[in-house]
Amino acid sequence: MLADVAALRSRRIAIVALLGLPCCGARTEIIVDGAVDGGSDVAMAPRDASRDAPNDAIVCDAPSVTDGGPPQRCDAGAAGPCANVNIRGGTAAACSLCFRDRCRVDAVGGGAATMGRGNADVLALGRWGAGHWIAWCDSTTLAAPLSAFDARYYLGQRNAARVASFGYSLCRLAAGSAASQWVQYLGDRLPDRYRGDAAALASDWDALIYCGWVPRGGPREFLAAELREFVTRYGRGLMVSMDYGSAARQSIYDPVNELLAETGVSFVAVTTDVAWSLSACVPGAR
Repeated sequence: MLADVAALRSRRIAIVALLGLPCCGARTEIIVDGAVDGGSDVAMAPRDASRDAPNDAIVCDAPSVTDGGPPQRCDAGAAGPCANVNIRGGTAAACSLCFRDRCRVDAVGGGAATMGRGNADVLALGRWGAGHWIAWCDSTTLAAPLSAFDARYYLGQRNAARVASFGYSLCRLAAGSAASQWVQYLGDRLPDRYRGDAAALASDWDALIYCGWVPRGGPREFLAAELREFVTRYGRGLMVSMDYGSAARQSIYDPVNELLAETGVSFVAVTTDVAWSLSACVPGAR
């Protein structure tokens, strides 16, 4: 057993960036060749072994922010009014983001990694149907991006938006943080009354925050079909926050990546600390 743990800790993560192609064609290939240990108290979650082969790889259609600049929407001329968002912060043992289609993403926050190698993106914002989404890679510091700009308005697209969170307990924001005053934690999953009823979900809430990294059991059930309709049809907002842990094999991120496939963003089991920044004119922000 100790030998297995030592082997796990010694495995490496390689990031290979292939640059120089035009917008929507530049590619970053992230090869996940193992997982970095984050503590012996976290059990390995059940997973699809076929997703954990040494050559498991995700190919992204954009370089990291530091490598190639923030992605620009290919239909930027039709984006409508935008507001300048200039924010920065830091992550602690976070996962990373990649972009299967950089043209679908409005803004990205990233920077040079201080843990691991290379550069990494950890925050992204965009539009999805009639609504907005945010992807964030460090649930431990969830309050930071929520307070760095008017995320409440951006997600809910209205003043005093009704915002709820659910999933892993890190979505229960600590009392005293600014965001804890307007985010209501619903528990580790959405109430059963919302099953098959996105209209009821949209009637009760303007935005939802889901923390999907659950170290001891993989992602909780999160009603993917209802969330998709909640955003795309009813024009509500969704923030998905993931994290890193010793069980962070790529397969753990598959459910949320499938949910967000149409947005062009994917979570990747590449562990990093990043001093990140985001500077962009973001449609729907203020």
